[in-house]
Amino acid sequence: MSLYNDFCAALNEARQTAANGYLQLLAPYIAGIEDASSADATLADYCQSMATLVKRQDFMLRGELVSEFAQVFGEAHFALLCYERGIPITKIQEQKNKKTPDFLHSSPRQSLYFEVKTLSVVSGGRGINDDLLSALDAQIDIERQLKANKRVAIGVSEMQPYAEKPHREGTISAVISTLIEKARQNIKNDQYVNPNTFLVLNLCLIPPSITDKRTLRPAYCDDYMFPKAISGDLWMLAFAQPGMLVHGCPDFEGKPCVESVMQKLGILADEEFKNIQGLLAVVYPLGGKPQIYGLFRESDYTDWTDSNANMMDALGKLIGNAWNDDVDSNGWQLAEREG
Repeated sequence: MSLYNDFCAALNEARQTAANGYLQLLAPYIAGIEDASSADATLADYCQSMATLVKRQDFMLRGELVSEFAQVFGEAHFALLCYERGIPITKIQEQKNKKTPDFLHSSPRQSLYFEVKTLSVVSGGRGINDDLLSALDAQIDIERQLKANKRVAIGVSEMQPYAEKPHREGTISAVISTLIEKARQNIKNDQYVNPNTFLVLNLCLIPPSITDKRTLRPAYCDDYMFPKAISGDLWMLAFAQPGMLVHGCPDFEGKPCVESVMQKLGILADEEFKNIQGLLAVVYPLGGKPQIYGLFRESDYTDWTDSNANMMDALGKLIGNAWNDDVDSNGWQLAEREG
């Protein structure tokens, strides 16, 4: 059987016990990776690694294996997206006693490096297990209804990649603080010693609060209930400064629109991470195609525009106009809701 068929079979088998809401969303992308692997040795290796995990006992029901699979998937899918956009990349072989980025895009005039991290949910494998327990409870409830001769049985489960944090901190505040924390935990500065090394965050397990391009703005307009500003999750992930207000959506009129005051420093705003050339985020809109979004320091982007046409060409192919910087220079192209 193929990776895709084995993956779908594992999904169907697990569904009888507890549906895995995280991985079932990835099925079409796994099919795409496998289709392209016949012509690419790197993707073929990734398919083999994913196939090995899929065959592990109770793979779909073990949070730590789900997280491990997502890590491999994140690298493989970024490689596929690069190929599809005309940016061929090479997997960099790991070296003993030396940290290296994952991929290299080499051209006669400019080399770009990419380090890919797939961020897991709050509490990692344990958090995924909690959501699987919720799915198990829903399945038990359905079976109970069927045994009671109900013609229609309905079970309700909940996926909570941010756990209870949105209830305690506010949705936007929880998303921003969690993404910053998880990104920082995954950064090893040794992997960014080469010039032009970008951090790529795959968000298939823990999505931002919205997945359209407005999340790349410091704040965007929202008219639910009444007109107001909402802080952009991904912009804050990159550029938050302590003392910034976090604007959210209140539960009802009269509740505060300001959720909190930032205490954390964004990744690209932190001098500790000055070697990170920029941040790319891979997001998965429901019902839409995967997107790669870019966040860059304005000073760097200006330098590329003035003197690095090759860098601009590569980034243009990868992200199009889905980018922004610390001073919202591209906000004019990001303001409208998509779809």
